[in-house]
Amino acid sequence: MTRVLVIGATGHVGTYLVPRLVRGGHEVLALSRGEREPYRSAPEWRSVQRVAVDREAEDAAGTFGDRIAELRPDVVVDMLCFSAASAQQLVDALRPTRPLLVHCGTIWVHGPAAIGSSFHVVSEQAMTMRGLAAGVAGWFGREPLLDLVDWSEFERRVGAEHAGVTRDHAGRSIAASIDRARDILGYTPRYSSLDALHESLRWLAANDQVDVGGQDF
Repeated sequence: MTRVLVIGATGHVGTYLVPRLVRGGHEVLALSRGEREPYRSAPEWRSVQRVAVDREAEDAAGTFGDRIAELRPDVVVDMLCFSAASAQQLVDALRPTRPLLVHCGTIWVHGPAAIGSSFHVVSEQAMTMRGLAAGVAGWFGREPLLDLVDWSEFERRVGAEHAGVTRDHAGRSIAASIDRARDILGYTPRYSSLDALHESLRWLAANDQVDVGGQDF
């Protein structure tokens, strides 16, 4: 039985990955901060070993990589890596035993980008914010209301915290070409960016998380 360790196991992808690994006959260790349950419950979680780890704190202390190595995994699936230093620490710690390391973290590991790179997991081609706004407004039978402002005005309107998050994401190019994945892996996305937004909004509306004014999705 293969011993598979999933870092960030209760996140968006881990929620679905962990049960599939269990059904595939693997022994699964699920690492997370332990602050939330998976997005969707599944009986397979009962056979999973849960491990609570604060990666940010242990990265800072230089202990995270060793903690993972001590668990003796055959495979490590890393869903939660945000910096080159964090990735390097894990690689160095695993090098002596050489388990299979599957890095599925974020494009953020490369730091702020000067040009686009990698690919967005749901988008066949990068869409501009203007295009997304037009698409979403179309669901409600209207045109988008766009107000182009400079950064200081944007920060004033949304607040420093939200503006900071926006800057972090925009500076790390979260939407870019998937040509390399298509050419090498034959990857074809199931959703466009607009499709993903539509399904997300439909779920939020169906679960009374957002008021869409009676709009039928």
